[in-house]
Amino acid sequence: MEWIKPSADNKKARLLFVEYWANYCRTHPDSDWGAQQNILINAMMQSAKHYPFSAKKYLEMKGERSSR
Repeated sequence: MEWIKPSADNKKARLLFVEYWANYCRTHPDSDWGAQQNILINAMMQSAKHYPFSAKKYLEMKGERSSR
């Protein structure tokens, strides 16, 4: 994996990580990466529970409309 210096525009770094992770998932058994993915998703869900705004309010702040 190519390493690049973090910057305000991290699109290249994000794309490189997606490529890295896709390759990792293809070359390792589900039992290896599945647990890691589970930890990440659970942490994101836990964090979302403590977010100070509702989904509707967040989308309003971003200037998007909620479909709910």
